Amino acid sequence: MKKYRSLEERLRFYEQVMKLRGLGLSYKRIAKIIEERYGVPLNPGMICNWVKGRYHPLERCNRIVEGSGLAYVVGAWLGDGELSRDRRNYEYFVKLAVKDYDFAEEWGRRLAEALGRSKPYTPRWDDSLQTWVVKGSSILLYNLLKRAKVDPWILMIYL
Repeated sequence: MKKYRSLEERLRFYEQVMKLRGLGLSYKRIAKIIEERYGVPLNPGMICNWVKGRYHPLERCNRIVEGSGLAYVVGAWLGDGELSRDRRNYEYFVKLAVKDYDFAEEWGRRLAEALGRSKPYTPRWDDSLQTWVVKGSSILLYNLLKRAKVDPWILMIYL
């Protein structure tokens, strides 16, 4: 099975590729240098797609849109939220479980706004918890909130 690289690792390789290409190196030479330095084989075709702007490591990630929606999501998450991860499918979830449906619905709407998504996240009833649960998948927001557990002050710029 092929190893799926973390977002941080892919971004580091992307940055290295762009620096090396800026020096005028060929795609094959760049691939060889990355493999020598990091022991990671990169396909010269993928390097070409990165350089020509056809693909970027962040394309498959939701973006984070700063504003009142993100502030609402972060504030509510600090009170009733949790993080979860599906290792098998490489998904990272931000979740909120509350008793009030209207609050869950508003949080789902604001979460969609904060992630630049047009369709709001829908609350689902959880029989075992007796709560409404809303969850959205975003590695960027997941990582931000995970870091905030250690240092909550990093969230001040969003609040």
